Amino acid sequence: MNTLSGYSVLSGQPEAADFIEYGRINRIGLRSLLLVTDGLFLPRSSMEPQNMDWGELVKQIREKRLSGYADWLIRLETGDAECQRYPRFKVSDDKTGIWIDFQASEIPN
Repeated sequence: MNTLSGYSVLSGQPEAADFIEYGRINRIGLRSLLLVTDGLFLPRSSMEPQNMDWGELVKQIREKRLSGYADWLIRLETGDAECQRYPRFKVSDDKTGIWIDFQASEIPN
């Protein structure tokens, strides 16, 4: 955890600061922003490293909304309680997601 050969975790360790990216992004053309923890990642049939299909994840969340997607994922994980179909370290991981919509209609006066 929090090493070059490992993964980053906001764990309170001072080393975690070396693995946090920060900066600014230009909001021109930015319509929304999706932030998720790994507990909301799409299920995979292998523990082998592979690229995340971010487009499919966004599509699923857009179609189901965050709470609906999380409910769907929890049902899928519960149905695979032995972690055989979708290999993972535990039945279910914590799930946190935030969708920020920058195109929301204006609030009337």
